[in-house]
Amino acid sequence: MESAIASASKMRHVNSHLPYKQMDDATSLDALLPSPQGPQSSGPMVPVPSTPGPSVSQMTPSFKPTLPAMAFMFRNLRLYFSFFLAAVVISLSTPRNLLLQYIPNAYTSGGVVSWTGAAVLGGSAVVIAHTISIFIASMGL
Repeated sequence: MESAIASASKMRHVNSHLPYKQMDDATSLDALLPSPQGPQSSGPMVPVPSTPGPSVSQMTPSFKPTLPAMAFMFRNLRLYFSFFLAAVVISLSTPRNLLLQYIPNAYTSGGVVSWTGAAVLGGSAVVIAHTISIFIASMGL
């Protein structure tokens, strides 16, 4: 243990006396750093407009939907409404039990819906949403 400490001390002592080479063409660090007073020349001047205030544009945006755009919006709204109703129907216990009672492995051993049961419920929700969407479209809404 003492020999390791002594050898480390000798190495530190030897390394501290290494001569530093200074190159003749080296630039001083003081010459590379900016002076503490800041730059000696000012930055470029940016021209300032001579108008008294901000210019006012004559064009104002307005939202005037066209008939095809409104039909597209209502079609998407009908689709969202259909998926919402399908999720409500599937989340009720009676339709869920009616759908899953004939599917093997639909429930885990703890009585929780398994991945297979969840896939069946998701697929049936898509079918129900499509049916509701067609029904709403046939009513003319």
